[in-house]
Amino acid sequence: MSSTNATTTIVAEGNVTDDDSPISNITAINVTEMVEIPECADSSETQYYWYRVALDITDNISTTGGIRWWMLVALIIAWLVVYLIIRKGIASSGKVVYFTAFFPYIVLTIFLVRGLTLKGASAGIAHMFTPDVRKEAS
Repeated sequence: MSSTNATTTIVAEGNVTDDDSPISNITAINVTEMVEIPECADSSETQYYWYRVALDITDNISTTGGIRWWMLVALIIAWLVVYLIIRKGIASSGKVVYFTAFFPYIVLTIFLVRGLTLKGASAGIAHMFTPDVRKEAS
């Protein structure tokens, strides 16, 4: 069950004089409470991140939510790379093969190094390689 902290500022009005002067004796109270978001309670952290942060989808299909600039830029770059690859035809296919063969390994190595340097990486690796026999028995 996921929840989030919400801070609400409550402003209570004080005495107001008859001559339209500013409000006096204004009190501001900060109230911090846990607010449960139903969508978070119904889904996992991974699903919430994918749909609400990465994709930033809307609540229903009739609301488009506008163009996401980072996705548009990624799409343009992808099509530009495809165009540059096929522009020269078969003459550049050898270079394309070298790029497509080695580039994924370079990216995976970068992700591995980044993942190993994150906080809690050792606990995650220990959890991944330590089987939970109770779950396998049921």
